Amino acid sequence: MEIATCINVNGTILLLCVLVFCLLRASHAAVPAVYVLGASMVDVGNNNYLPLSLAKANFPHNGIDYPDRKSTGRFSNGMNFADFFAKKIGLPTSPPYLSLNSDATPPITGVSFASGGSGILNETGKTYIQVIPLAQQINYFSLVRNKLIQQLGQSRAQKHLSKSIFLFAFGTNDMLAYFNNGSTIPKQYTQQQYVDFILSTFKGLLKMLYGLGARKMVVAGVGPLGCYPLKRKLIKDGECDVALDFWSARYNDGLKMMLRDLKSESKDMNYVYFDMYSAMTNLFQNPKTYGFTDIKEACCGLGKLNADVPCVPTSSYCTKRKNHVFWDLIHTTEVVASIFADFLYNGTQNLYKPHQSLTFQPTKTPKLRMAFATSINFNGKTFLVFVLVFAMLRISHVAAVPAVYVLGSSVVDVGNNNYLPLSLARANFPHNGIDYPNRISTGRFSNGKNIADFIAKKVGLPTSPPYLSLMGTTPPITGVSFASGGSGILNGTGVNYVQYISLAQQVEYFSMVHDKLCQQLGESGAQMHLSQSIFTIIIGNNDISAYFTAGSAVSRQYTPQQYVDLMLSNFKGLLKTLHGLDARKMVVSGVGAIGCYPAQRNTNSMGACIVETNYWSARYNDGLKIMLQDLKSELLGMNYVYFDMYGAMINLFQNAQTYGFTDIKDACCGLGNLNADMPCIPTSTYCPNRKNHVFWDLLHLTEVVASMFVDILCNGTQDYVVPINLMQLIDV
Repeated sequence: MEIATCINVNGTILLLCVLVFCLLRASHAAVPAVYVLGASMVDVGNNNYLPLSLAKANFPHNGIDYPDRKSTGRFSNGMNFADFFAKKIGLPTSPPYLSLNSDATPPITGVSFASGGSGILNETGKTYIQVIPLAQQINYFSLVRNKLIQQLGQSRAQKHLSKSIFLFAFGTNDMLAYFNNGSTIPKQYTQQQYVDFILSTFKGLLKMLYGLGARKMVVAGVGPLGCYPLKRKLIKDGECDVALDFWSARYNDGLKMMLRDLKSESKDMNYVYFDMYSAMTNLFQNPKTYGFTDIKEACCGLGKLNADVPCVPTSSYCTKRKNHVFWDLIHTTEVVASIFADFLYNGTQNLYKPHQSLTFQPTKTPKLRMAFATSINFNGKTFLVFVLVFAMLRISHVAAVPAVYVLGSSVVDVGNNNYLPLSLARANFPHNGIDYPNRISTGRFSNGKNIADFIAKKVGLPTSPPYLSLMGTTPPITGVSFASGGSGILNGTGVNYVQYISLAQQVEYFSMVHDKLCQQLGESGAQMHLSQSIFTIIIGNNDISAYFTAGSAVSRQYTPQQYVDLMLSNFKGLLKTLHGLDARKMVVSGVGAIGCYPAQRNTNSMGACIVETNYWSARYNDGLKIMLQDLKSELLGMNYVYFDMYGAMINLFQNAQTYGFTDIKDACCGLGNLNADMPCIPTSTYCPNRKNHVFWDLLHLTEVVASMFVDILCNGTQDYVVPINLMQLIDV
């Protein structure tokens, strides 16, 4: 390529000829890209970005043989199977999806979605708290695909994906989950039923990926799991667990049949099945051939076979990693990963079916022929610039959804109450916002950001501004917040705060925004925009609190069940109104464990949770889930996510140390018993380390809890989000 620039300045002609040698490496690769889906065998660092995950490897001694001895998040002493596979293809290792900035263009050479601890089944890996199951990995790929279409156009993106390789390394964690001590799965399924369930789920997800353009798949079976150090240590003399090996082989047999069936059903799908079981058994039977002196023990760990403890900084590790098959209790060494990549690329049908090996015709180097010619007259001088465009332009940021509309109470209020002159429910003063950028007290009832901020960040949009801050202006196309501290589902909730915006009024304000959108985009354009937008609705805490506050008037009017039913009836009617205004994708949160909030604990002499308040909080949540199910069956096109804030909060209380909390009772900011006699005001005291506290003040969570809850909302399993999570809702 050449760039020729001719410039006439004061009669002087400058001819600059620049020869450009920076051709993209991908142009020489055998395939345009590698997309990786799997578990820890091919995870190159996604779990580093999951704050709650217990399945991480971004610490020593992991990576001791990686360049610069860097602990990258790979469960290996060095590189893993994904690295060597990419090297064989002639591409750089596909980077972790979660490492890519939300506004960045995914690399054209591929992305890795693999996550340590994950499985084919969504339930697999739940003991690690936070992983990315296969279904979510495919959802993430769909987002990458959308960006590719915007970047390349529909037809070129389709061609790109049809030539790319999709590498799958899954199943190990699913199988181990059944055979682990204390597993509850055997109470639900026989071994064969469980294997069939895994395969059925896997087939459905592969079909989904095929529908997204994947045509060339490399699928690995599981190894002889009974021979991994984790299982050998439980058997006398360190022998293999025969039963687990048998079912590992049965799973592989079923996988081969499933892939054959899938190929016959799916036009132009091609695949390679990698028989990892036989490949590993070959190493065990012929260790000297491959230079191994130890096929049983983990190199890094502690205890029997170095398999009582995983590889952590306090573990011991072997000096000669090339002599070991296993790096830790469930992962192979770098040298084994390299051997397996060699087998896969050049092997015979003893280990790889149906194709003998991975051989591809190199793609031709693309000819870049775009040029811009610009003539500019400046002070009578003519500049003629010929610019040869030789690199693909980075596309502008593309958000996952067009807008986020927020309705709710102080949990998601980002400042509406600042504009209510009579309101007693405000937070636009210190110490609120002490951890917000520039320590600004924005009106958020938090030490920093709240749930609304983190949801917006997750979907790639700015936080939706307060509706009352927009008077006289055109509402932003990316969403608006109507949330108001102190408000509730019922109009009378919050009356003690004098001035607030009830949910009914919030819906009315949204109808005005709806009308302006129709004027701005046209009726059909507004309808399309809103049908793809997210409506976040987090409300109900104040209604429940109003009933169980000392001296409550509503508790004299209604029984607890009547009151909960009234809340749900009103809520259903308002959600129907929103649906009539084109809302189709709703994120609805249940209430938290309100009896455990400092304001409620403060009424108990021992600081214990108020059981009755928690009971009716849970009963309300049960009714809300049923109401949402009914509403979905009644309203055309409605989809929703229900977030179990109660369950998520109880999990924090029960596993406080796991999440880094040292105080689950006291408010960080306040005065008196549990710092809950007074709200957070300028004269209150506040804790120096907010990350150790669950609660910011007597009624609100800290910023770190808000962030955790949004992670669960976006990527969680049906333990806390039903029927789908937010990322799945976006893709509906």
